Amino acid sequence: MFRDRVPLVGRWKISSVASWNAPAVARVQVVAPPQAPAAAAVGRPLGLRLATMRGYTREIWPAGRRAGLRSWLGWALLGLLLLILGLALPWFAIPLQASRSAWSLPVALAGTPGISWVSYGAVLAACLGLGLVAIVRSRGRPSAATAAVGAGVLVVSFAFVVSTMTTDWPLLQQLQDQTAQQAAIFGQLGYAVPGQQPSLMLLVPVTGIWALVGGALRLGWFSACAGGLMLFASGASSLADWVRMPRLRWSLPALALLLIALVLGPGAIAGYLAGQGAAASQVGDYQAASTSLTVARQLNPLLTSSTAYDLALGRVLLATGGRSQPLALLAEADARGRRWRRIQRTPFSCSSSIRPVRFLG
Repeated sequence: MFRDRVPLVGRWKISSVASWNAPAVARVQVVAPPQAPAAAAVGRPLGLRLATMRGYTREIWPAGRRAGLRSWLGWALLGLLLLILGLALPWFAIPLQASRSAWSLPVALAGTPGISWVSYGAVLAACLGLGLVAIVRSRGRPSAATAAVGAGVLVVSFAFVVSTMTTDWPLLQQLQDQTAQQAAIFGQLGYAVPGQQPSLMLLVPVTGIWALVGGALRLGWFSACAGGLMLFASGASSLADWVRMPRLRWSLPALALLLIALVLGPGAIAGYLAGQGAAASQVGDYQAASTSLTVARQLNPLLTSSTAYDLALGRVLLATGGRSQPLALLAEADARGRRWRRIQRTPFSCSSSIRPVRFLG
């Protein structure tokens, strides 16, 4: 039995024993170096050779399966899972209203109101599909395609924040109104909820509208950003090698920057011109204010949903003779309200020449 299990080629053993009670006189064993499966099976019966090959196959096959599974379990797959989580969780929260997911947030671009039926959820779902195709083609390994998908997810996520502050004036105005209403309710109840507006956003100090929008972002947006960052970082080296190709060295980055400028540029310019027009209307330069507000409205028709824009245009109409216009009446009512609040804040003091009157009963 033992002899059948030991290979016959390159292995022999000599033993001599004087008697059962005597110690071994000589025992020599020479072992040849390990041999290949086919060489090890030489000289054996067919059944033993087949069993030996099956044993070696059982040892090699699990190792190959573990290597294949290990290639799938990487940063790229984790990034796709985070992206799916970002599509399922809320993205944006307006006070006193239900939180909104990426599927209920329409894409708002300056000058293109017809694209409002496309949501950020649909855009990210398209990125998710492209990422799945890329990771299947590369057998789970990071590649330039997965890095490109991650870059697209990051651009879409940050474009939502920039677009909310510069282009999507209906959403921003609703956020401002609901935040003011919540502050009024908390003021009447005599307490406040801390941490509504963050002072840091991605390790950058923020104030004003940035802090207002940053405080409304929820876990879904951060999860999508994390997924895009993992996808981009997993294949960044491959993408850099692909971009360094002579034909794409400058054309592809320039095309990407041009596309981002065309998408976000008009809204940012319209917001800047609207701010300049509002400032000019407050100092009395109504001609410059009218020009700036008109150009801003041509670039972004969604500015009509902004209360600040309506007040600035109403002050211009009020100064140029259009008192019967609704926006002029709004600006006049706002000016009277400001004067009344200023009078209420001014402390009242009696003059020394005024003496109190005594009433005789």
